[in-house]
Amino acid sequence: MRATAQQIGFVDNYLVSLLGSDRRVKRVCSLVHVALGVMTSASLAVSVIGQALA
Repeated sequence: MRATAQQIGFVDNYLVSLLGSDRRVKRVCSLVHVALGVMTSASLAVSVIGQALA
């Protein structure tokens, strides 16, 4: 969980430093949060399935 928060913070800082901090950047950051959340939940689901089958 902590690694995901660090990843999100890193991506936010990178986008703000690259693009500035206007409304468009906030939308992009929101989409990044969605993408990271989906990848994290998919990874968690695969892990749970693997543990159940073990």
